[in-house]
Amino acid sequence: MPLNHTTMEATRSNLGAKPEPEAVEPEESDSAAAAAAPPPPPSKRKRKRRRTPHRVTLCRHKSRLREDTRVLEEHKGKPQCQPGDPCPTCGQPRTLDTGHALYKSSQYCQTEAGPGGLTPRDWLISQHVPEDMWKVPRTTLWNIARRKAGGQVGGSSPPRRRKTHKLRICQRCLQPAQKDFGHSRFDGEYFCSLYAGKSVDLWLAERRDSKRRKPKR
Repeated sequence: MPLNHTTMEATRSNLGAKPEPEAVEPEESDSAAAAAAPPPPPSKRKRKRRRTPHRVTLCRHKSRLREDTRVLEEHKGKPQCQPGDPCPTCGQPRTLDTGHALYKSSQYCQTEAGPGGLTPRDWLISQHVPEDMWKVPRTTLWNIARRKAGGQVGGSSPPRRRKTHKLRICQRCLQPAQKDFGHSRFDGEYFCSLYAGKSVDLWLAERRDSKRRKPKR
């Protein structure tokens, strides 16, 4: 068949025409795709287990709670001295220089003892039991025996020099800052029984009770 000018133009236009796009099926919704997708694998991160206290620790906490409750009930409703109050007997500050002393919850006032009474330092010496003063702990004795045995066998390193600790003196009552002399510490707070006018057991019971009542974060 002879090709005329009109047929050639139609053929050229058909060759340069773009093909029609095919019909695309509508995609499924995101919710349906998420439902059909498999669940993600479980996380390999280990959860931190909350440590439970040992039964010995729980027993100690319960025993301390009972003791604190007993101390607080005994002093409930009783008048208490304020920190820094003078002695009710002589009206002077309760310090070692003014004739006052404390040892193992026993307070001493030289004015109350009378003219022939002991001085505070002599009273403290009389309160000391020789067994308590010169008693060496069993662990210390065991360490001394172990060092001696190691020196006899030979080959052990020379003993190190231990740092000498000075006796700390309370600046409020001028007594040694030890528990037997009415001193303690709780959460960084320092306590002097002779200055505050209350016992160490009562002060510790009050501080622990206030800490228990504080809301936890």
